[in-house]
Amino acid sequence: MATRRKHLSNGVHRSEQEGITPFDDVHDFFDDVHGQIVLNSLERELVDTPEFQRLFRVSQLGFVDLLYPTANHTRGAHSIGTCHAAAHLIRRLNHNNRRLATFSKAPKDVRTITPAETILIRLGALLHDLSHGPFSHDIEKKTHYIFPREDNRSRRIKVRSFHGAYDKHDD
Repeated sequence: MATRRKHLSNGVHRSEQEGITPFDDVHDFFDDVHGQIVLNSLERELVDTPEFQRLFRVSQLGFVDLLYPTANHTRGAHSIGTCHAAAHLIRRLNHNNRRLATFSKAPKDVRTITPAETILIRLGALLHDLSHGPFSHDIEKKTHYIFPREDNRSRRIKVRSFHGAYDKHDD
């Protein structure tokens, strides 16, 4: 039986006997875009739910594969990749804010993203596509913008389309 390992930021692993919490990154996924992605146990439990598993059968790209046959990216893989990108962004922001705080003229209110905020941001990134149905953007009503004059691109008119069977999923 394999021992679960915690992936630390410096690349060193800690064994399960040393204590792993549900928020430690221990579950490996391989992504075509990002390579190795590591999720924590709470995120893994959410990925294993039937509601999330459904996303692995929903195309992220709609009808794009009709033109590009090898374009096959699912909303499940996209959501895991988004969680990974959010975690990377949080690490970089915290690193940059810690560096900024060392400068003498740094603002007094430089803060880092807390572990609790990190958990919520990562969960939000992981679950952001849960409400999508198959071909959701392709069958939704679209929003079009009309620019009445070429010299004033900042003034635009928003027009809702009546084409599409359903309202936008996030309305």
